[in-house]
Amino acid sequence: MGTKLSTHSVSEHVAKIESALNLTREALFKVIVVIKEARDDLGDETFDKELAHQLSISQAVLSKYLKIADDPMLLKRQESLPPTVNTLYELAQTHSELVKTHGSKQGEAEFKELLDSVNKKTEAAEIADYLKKLRKEAAAAAKKQREDKLLAVSGAGAPEAKAAQDLTSLSALVRDKAVFKTIFINPPADVLRLAADIGVFVEELAERYPIADLRAPSQGETVQGFVYCAASHIQAGLKLLTAAGFQFRDVFSPSSGAKGFELLRSEKLLLRGERGAPAHPTLTAQVEANDAGALSIAQELGGEPRLYVFASQAIDGWTSAAPDQH
Repeated sequence: MGTKLSTHSVSEHVAKIESALNLTREALFKVIVVIKEARDDLGDETFDKELAHQLSISQAVLSKYLKIADDPMLLKRQESLPPTVNTLYELAQTHSELVKTHGSKQGEAEFKELLDSVNKKTEAAEIADYLKKLRKEAAAAAKKQREDKLLAVSGAGAPEAKAAQDLTSLSALVRDKAVFKTIFINPPADVLRLAADIGVFVEELAERYPIADLRAPSQGETVQGFVYCAASHIQAGLKLLTAAGFQFRDVFSPSSGAKGFELLRSEKLLLRGERGAPAHPTLTAQVEANDAGALSIAQELGGEPRLYVFASQAIDGWTSAAPDQH
């Protein structure tokens, strides 16, 4: 086959492609900005429940856009950044992690230094590797800090069981340094959808829902976590259990008395995880396979104090926490 005669030089094609890429970058940042404007105008609740549905964009993807939009350092460097959502999102997460780990002043300086090394061709995987290493170091430091606090007998303590009329939030409990030996998580549909998204990692769930910060010290005793969800959402449930700081141990499922296999899909399961000394759970009586039954299992097996996460109303004997608004 002969060589095709070109009507434009290589440099002319490069210029045209770079011009198109610049338009792509401008369009992407325009989308990011208008999504943020919509969130600020509508409020979190309407934005989460209605806007995503009408746009046919998942909540997880919208969260990525907002994470980028809420980072002024990224918005100021639009011209030098790669026009890909994944890379920008990894950068925004890295910024937050640096500030969280090293403090505002040092974290901002380190992120600025990182941005100086980023160009239009930087890929998400490069930033993801850096972020993974950073989170590993931060997790080790946080673990040591928790251990030091426990040894020093920190101000964390067991709150009194809430009366039925009280409903609190996760953020308020974290501020109060409350800790619990039993945590029952009953995630609503939108939380399960978020957790089920393959683009949402355990670390993001842990940051959004700081349940792990509310676990009681587990040296020498068992701290248990339960996630109540449909069988079809078991993967999301396991991610939430891990994000809450528990190791999965076993599962309670409805029983119809069948001897063979049964297909479970809409039926609710109770996933159990633990930290500290291993428990060997046994039920002293038959429990009905419903919401009240699942809660009674957690209450029977777990010690006090107890926390119910994603509660719609307060429950006697439990500290009940409604979802924080985002």
